[in-house]
Amino acid sequence: LHCSIYGTPNLEELILPDSLKEFSLYGLEDTKLYKNPENWEDGVFYIGNRAVAVDKNKAPADLKIKDGTKHISMWACENNEKLTSLTFPDSLEKIDSVSFKQCTALKEINFGKSLKFIGNSAFSGCTSLKEIDLPEGLTKIEYGAFESCGLEKITFPSTVERLTVIFTFF
Repeated sequence: LHCSIYGTPNLEELILPDSLKEFSLYGLEDTKLYKNPENWEDGVFYIGNRAVAVDKNKAPADLKIKDGTKHISMWACENNEKLTSLTFPDSLEKIDSVSFKQCTALKEINFGKSLKFIGNSAFSGCTSLKEIDLPEGLTKIEYGAFESCGLEKITFPSTVERLTVIFTFF
């Protein structure tokens, strides 16, 4: 879905279908929806079952995404230099492109049990990330998902069906 929501400050509700491939925050910052504290939990902005944005100044360094979350939106936590560990709920199915790009202090990720898809460049530039254990059930990892990371060990599940050049070495 590529649409502009700019200029809609009175927007209070946005219903996103589960079939939505990718979604990002852009255009929502000035809406009532975004400013409503009921849509925020531990520094994370949620729309339905989707984590849309992480406030770098309010979210803890050891971030835990709330139970019931199925998607992480594009650019949700890009360039967060404070984030050191990340725990996803077992309900998480999809991490969109560039969601955690350049989180340079990120050292540990618990992917949960239901993850099926990691988008392109989702964790690229996470230079402190040394080891990942990808969960059973994961079937697709897009281009550059872990590009330019500090990875030393990767454990792939037997369920991976598509692995599109997820690492780049220079």
